[in-house]
Amino acid sequence: MRRFTIVIPAHDSIRTLRYAVESALIQDFSDYNVVISDNFSQDGTADYLVNLRHPRLGFAVSHNNRVGKSENWNRAFGLADKCEYLVMLHSDDVLSPDALSVINKAIGRYGKLGLFYGNHDRLTLAGDRKIHKRIWPIAYRISGGLARFFFTLKNPVSVVGMAIKRDCFIAIGGFPSDLEFMQDQALAVALAMRHGALYMPKKMGFYRDSGVRPAIAHRWSIEELNYISSVTAHYPEFVRRVMLSLRVNFNICRLSVESPSSVPAFISLASKEGRVLPFYLCRLLFILFSYAIKLSHARFW
Repeated sequence: MRRFTIVIPAHDSIRTLRYAVESALIQDFSDYNVVISDNFSQDGTADYLVNLRHPRLGFAVSHNNRVGKSENWNRAFGLADKCEYLVMLHSDDVLSPDALSVINKAIGRYGKLGLFYGNHDRLTLAGDRKIHKRIWPIAYRISGGLARFFFTLKNPVSVVGMAIKRDCFIAIGGFPSDLEFMQDQALAVALAMRHGALYMPKKMGFYRDSGVRPAIAHRWSIEELNYISSVTAHYPEFVRRVMLSLRVNFNICRLSVESPSSVPAFISLASKEGRVLPFYLCRLLFILFSYAIKLSHARFW
């Protein structure tokens, strides 16, 4: 059984897919392969995959039916049946050449946890590189109810090079099918709670800012609000309001850029349920909570 399989779900990704595939195929680690699952693309993606040849390539499948995003991701991950860890790579992102080596080092040092994740820089749609942010310099391991609290508070998990223990992925049932946008965070929360997660102080690659259609940005914000509300339902009311308000304020900023016309409706929806606290109060509490959790679980890399 190989150590890793890099999984690339794709849909109408011809502009960016080859960069993701190339980054997956040039890893400086030997014990891995790559699988690609195309969700009935109509832009030439299928033709690209037909002509793709490489010793590391396990499967490059173009399906003849289109399914939802979660089902496509689960279908792609299902192709990787002979590995210990599944490594997520979106079809518009790029892995660092040493990503698998970094994950393997972390497994050797901290054990076979359910989830390993690092950080990323950003790419524009045109391929220009942008520094995302300074990374937290110390590894931390987190699990149980604290993982749910922290991941809901901050959502720190970068999907670029996110590594999932395959048997843990199967045990929790894969990506939840009832979510349109929040399925990766829901999966990370479930994995961290039940099987433990490790943050690695490394940039695992590049996340591409591909842009979001205004209608999708609005639906995304509403789904995130409802998801956070359900996850935090049993928390003390003040803590819950802080966590919800952080996401509300973040989404107001995002919608102001991506879908300005939907901002008033979103603010109205959030305000009706008493979910908005002053931004700077939320930001201060967020910083205090975040650093307290990280420091309490810090491990030198």
